[in-house]
Amino acid sequence: YAPTSEHECIDEDEYRDYMIRYYILALSTNKIQKIYWHQLIAIGYGLVSNRDGKLKKTKAFFALKLVISLLKNSSFLSLEINKDIYIASFDNVDIMWSTKRIKKIDKKYVKILTLENIVVSDLVVSPKPILCIKECD
Repeated sequence: YAPTSEHECIDEDEYRDYMIRYYILALSTNKIQKIYWHQLIAIGYGLVSNRDGKLKKTKAFFALKLVISLLKNSSFLSLEINKDIYIASFDNVDIMWSTKRIKKIDKKYVKILTLENIVVSDLVVSPKPILCIKECD
């Protein structure tokens, strides 16, 4: 559902990925104090859907909750853009994605998580952001 037309519609996965990339890029400016997401509850484009009067948290809701929990008490360190790969570094996590194609990268992390909070063994960078947990000092 979209309040405009079907031409602007994307699926839940694309929405979740775009939202997380936008959130991280906003944080990476070091000029943002607070980020609010419009619209919390809305059919088809909210973080929570209220279709048929029932509240249902979307994939984007759970992804944002995971990212916020990982970044809690963390400072932004840098944003590296190399060709088509973005790496946003924070104290405890690197969040990365690619804008064009999937690439496997040989870099070591304590744990690599998808936006669904699933641990994966290979670091594969695609338009879907990946959460790379750093070793604690």
